Amino acid sequence: MKPRTLISLILVGYTLLAGAYAALTPIFEAPDESYHFAMVQRLAQDFRLPVQDTSQITPWFQEGSQPPLYYYLASLIVRLSGGAQPILELPSNPHAAIGIGLAQHNQNAYLHRGAGTQIPTPLSRAFYLTRALSIVLGLITLIGIIGTARESFPQTPSIGLLMVAFVAFNPQFVFMTASVNNDNLVTALSTLGLWLILRWMRTPTRREGLILALVMALAALSKLSGLILYPTAFVALVILLWKRRIPLTAGIRLGVIWIGAWALIAGWWFVRNRLLYGDWTGTNLMIAIIQPRLHPYTLSVMLNEMEGLRISFWGLFGWFNVIAPQWLYPLMDALTMLSLIGGVGGLIRLWREKKFEGLQPIGILALHLVITFGALINWTRQTPGTQGRLLFPAMGAVAALIVSGWWALIPRGARWTGWRPLIGAVPVLPLFWVTLTTPLGVIAPAYAPPPTVADLPLEAVRTQVHFGSIEVVGYLIDSAPIRLGESLSVTVFLRSTGDGTQNSPDLSLFLTVLDPVGKAAGTLDTYPGGGDLPTSAFEPGLIYADHYLIPITAPVSTPMQGRIEVGFWQGSPEKRIVPVDVEGRPLTTLIVHGGTIVNPAPPAPSNPQSALFSGALRMNGYSLHREDSRLELKVQWEALTSVYEDFNVLVHLIPEGDEKPARQGDSAPLGGIYPTSAWAVGVPFEDTYRLDLRGLPSGTYRLRLGLYRLHDFSRLPVEGGGDTVQLDQPLILD
Repeated sequence: MKPRTLISLILVGYTLLAGAYAALTPIFEAPDESYHFAMVQRLAQDFRLPVQDTSQITPWFQEGSQPPLYYYLASLIVRLSGGAQPILELPSNPHAAIGIGLAQHNQNAYLHRGAGTQIPTPLSRAFYLTRALSIVLGLITLIGIIGTARESFPQTPSIGLLMVAFVAFNPQFVFMTASVNNDNLVTALSTLGLWLILRWMRTPTRREGLILALVMALAALSKLSGLILYPTAFVALVILLWKRRIPLTAGIRLGVIWIGAWALIAGWWFVRNRLLYGDWTGTNLMIAIIQPRLHPYTLSVMLNEMEGLRISFWGLFGWFNVIAPQWLYPLMDALTMLSLIGGVGGLIRLWREKKFEGLQPIGILALHLVITFGALINWTRQTPGTQGRLLFPAMGAVAALIVSGWWALIPRGARWTGWRPLIGAVPVLPLFWVTLTTPLGVIAPAYAPPPTVADLPLEAVRTQVHFGSIEVVGYLIDSAPIRLGESLSVTVFLRSTGDGTQNSPDLSLFLTVLDPVGKAAGTLDTYPGGGDLPTSAFEPGLIYADHYLIPITAPVSTPMQGRIEVGFWQGSPEKRIVPVDVEGRPLTTLIVHGGTIVNPAPPAPSNPQSALFSGALRMNGYSLHREDSRLELKVQWEALTSVYEDFNVLVHLIPEGDEKPARQGDSAPLGGIYPTSAWAVGVPFEDTYRLDLRGLPSGTYRLRLGLYRLHDFSRLPVEGGGDTVQLDQPLILD
């Protein structure tokens, strides 16, 4: 298949995928999208730029400080489609996990169901048409990539093909170009500008220089990062002057034209900033609105934030809280490092073969990337914002350097000729797979409401407790044991009784895991559905299976069965809704039980002794400690299989030769917080029992242990006979 045909297929594939991202990403669920679209609508009303003021909170927030070309272009579409006003606004999610890449819940920054989420058709149409404009800008970026490849590697069309695929199927690129964001215009113009710089260096005609002047000026009016083209272009100009490819007077004249084009096309906006804000770029005011960095920007801070840059270059969706499959990042790290090694080797080869003309475009591309990265560091030095998309204006350079470096690793022998394109495609394949599967496999589930069920599953526990018009029908807690730092899996089954839920204020659900003394060991506050189904969106009568992972963040001193307080509040956590039972009687609280929280296995007992009760529960050993008139017995227990009853522990101190206990220390395991039905299979734990020895006559005593049912005192049989086990070590009282 011809390269031109393959490139056409890549462009079609990109367009279809970007359309899927645009359709499946809810409105405003891309970074700053609500602010960008508000700015578009503001200009669509009268084409007048707003005056920024830190004392006023506006729908366009900091975007009113940005160069306006993208917003003007989009405003024409919005105005023609009838979506200029009112400003499109959605209720925000008060529990949104913005910036938390591994967030399990509340990935939606805005509400898309329930009260206040209905969007008039003209506004919805205008919004999606603006997203379509961004997709077109993405296609223009890809055209710039094609041109950059042809100028940089004219003898190797396969590299150009792979460069286009590398960008077209970068998940983050597709996601961003399917959203309303001015980055898309500056990326398109910067990519075109880089291509034009390389083309002009090859054929430095007046016409090429004038086209470049226009593109650079438009880029500067798109976003401040568009200015990065100017130092790259002037370095290229100096190279041509040094190589005497253009006369000095022509070079000076061209430089004046470049600056003049900037002044004519973009200069008015910079002058406006100077007159209004006393700052040519308006950056100081923009940072004041966003909030400046509060702590010094040290080297360690920069290196820590590089993690976010790395992830958000390849794939971080939503408001930086919907992550791509995690295997993608280390894989692309490895491929990038290999590409770097290959690139260095390729440069050395070109130098040895004295192919210096091949070094020139690589040098310009590398310079442009370095300047772009430096500008990003300068920006994040002032305000937190280390995002991979800020490198997209240099995407042509990134694609060229990574793909050519990887290509240089492939052996050059004749027998490898047919395999080189296939091996060269290796860095593209994981990107394509993630890009293909993300819309339905990652993005759509992040914003989906919880499923409904006709009735509770058999293993669920019914509660039928009401919080206003919301009923907690029941719950189900995963029985798999967890440890500190892990999450307890809980499903609550919720139903609206239909008593005005849809017209009532939204309630927040809280789930708090309690430790043995009633303190919070982990908590979660959220709108139902993990933020995707506020109570005003409940359909009366439907049962929603609302699943959560509650992280255990506070230390739990002993193994315990999960105890979770379930409730609702309105407006603030202090305004809790009083629960009532099915008959309308008020309850103090609703606490449900299930699951198991365990600690690391205790040390081996000092007195190993095994006893198996009913083939399911085993004593592994014990230790004895006597202090004055007090005896402390520590027993290590372990469940070999799950049991579904709760047993008490029998602890009897019996005089030698007698069967009547002299002292008893019976109790529920761990004082009742870790019943046998919750014991984690294969996870031993230690329980302590204390006996008072005061008043006992001298002599030899034996300790016997057993397990029994509290309701009828029937004991579990011990393997080998009997229903108790006698400990090997006697107790001698003098």
